[in-house]
Amino acid sequence: PIFLRGDTVFIPSAFVSYYGAALDEKTPLLRSNMAISKHAKRLLKHLGLDIGDKDVVSNIGLEQEFFLVPREMYYKRPDLQLAGRT
Repeated sequence: PIFLRGDTVFIPSAFVSYYGAALDEKTPLLRSNMAISKHAKRLLKHLGLDIGDKDVVSNIGLEQEFFLVPREMYYKRPDLQLAGRT
């Protein structure tokens, strides 16, 4: 979606050259997600789990970073409390 930051209008977009070269930072990410989906579906099919026309989606989640914070330190950090994580 289009958004404003100060007096500047930002329009998210992906730019590709006439020959398919990526001119931005998002296009390589989109291409790698398509490749992951394609090959993950092939793997699942070989394992006997055909998912049809659905895509496999990769996400960044909690497994990327995980911190253990002592309870007394948690109560001293309002940013952790406001984040809603336990």
